[in-house]
Amino acid sequence: MRERIIYNPRHHSPMTETEGPLAEGKEAFMQRDFGKAFSLFSEGAEAGDAECQFRVGNMLYFGIGCPKDRKKAFMWFRKGAENGSADAMCELGLMYCSDKEVQHSPERGMYWTCRAIEAGSKVAVYNLGSMYEHGVGCDRDYAKAAALYHNAMREGVVEAEYAIAHLYHEGAGVEKDREKAFAYCKAAADRGLANAQFDTAELFLTGDGCERDLKTAREYFMKAFAAGRTDAAPIIARIDKEMNGSGKGE
Repeated sequence: MRERIIYNPRHHSPMTETEGPLAEGKEAFMQRDFGKAFSLFSEGAEAGDAECQFRVGNMLYFGIGCPKDRKKAFMWFRKGAENGSADAMCELGLMYCSDKEVQHSPERGMYWTCRAIEAGSKVAVYNLGSMYEHGVGCDRDYAKAAALYHNAMREGVVEAEYAIAHLYHEGAGVEKDREKAFAYCKAAADRGLANAQFDTAELFLTGDGCERDLKTAREYFMKAFAAGRTDAAPIIARIDKEMNGSGKGE
């Protein structure tokens, strides 16, 4: 299975519906009027609304409805975090840890990630596990990482399933169990995570933790390819060649 790096899927908890720029901005965003959404969220952000500040930061980070600007995104995440947004705390912690375009401080990243967890962010639990797995802002501790991933899994964070699969596959912080690794990876794949789809395909291709099955491997590589993993294309071609040569689907 492939090595992972710290990342945040940027899945966030639903925000409380309110009157004004936040509600109107969310409606505009749902209608894919991103420019209008950015303007409305900016209005709320300037007025001190923490959730609008988070939203402005997120749109600046990805360049949605505005030019991409990670330095400004960092500024708005920090404002939102200081004003109590758990999602902004989560993003701020991540940027301190992994974004080279802003101040790099894993220790501050750890601080804000823990604050985000205290404020109710489920994704931050996963992020903290990733920090312990890779020793970012803390000493590497696979057992703590595994415990945090399990906690995040119980909260429905799909990336945590993929992460714990990696630990079971390598026997890091948990007893090595290739069948469990396969089961968790496939579960994440079936929930739509592209990297998990790719790795599940590789497991089926090699019979790692499961029976070798070329047909099913091809199906998962196709899903991963459709989700943006273009590196699946040559493997699909090789599988097609093997299947056509053998006349078998597994």
